[in-house]
Amino acid sequence: MIEDETENITEEEMQNIAEGVYFDHLRSKESSRINSMTFNERYKTGNYNKSNIFELFGYCWSDNPKNGEPLITGSYRSLIVQLNDYRFNAKPSESVKDFGDDWITSFLKYLINKGYPLVHIRGYDSFTIVKYRGRFIKAERVPYNEMSFQ
Repeated sequence: MIEDETENITEEEMQNIAEGVYFDHLRSKESSRINSMTFNERYKTGNYNKSNIFELFGYCWSDNPKNGEPLITGSYRSLIVQLNDYRFNAKPSESVKDFGDDWITSFLKYLINKGYPLVHIRGYDSFTIVKYRGRFIKAERVPYNEMSFQ
């Protein structure tokens, strides 16, 4: 015999359940819309986490809204790769409030001690690079030389 436990639910509880389902639906729909944007669209519309260090650095990779040119040159885009390697392997704080001299010192020490990952990925941006987390963690590493730091 199946008991019907819904007979004791009040109309207010039913309303709360319905509102929760609707809110989850809207959040899922909005998340899908944002994830379908290019990284330039996300930065242009402000759909990124402004309290996340890595998403803020990714902003530097986006296009200048005034002239459509990248905010940084291609050679500096490798910084995004290095920062994300540090992110995936050293697991530093991702909060802007923790960013400062100590954070930067830790990042530079990581580069010196661990070297550069031999990872070749294409078609990534500051948001989609997380898909390659495993490749960064498993990557063979090559030490930096003085010229590469300069």
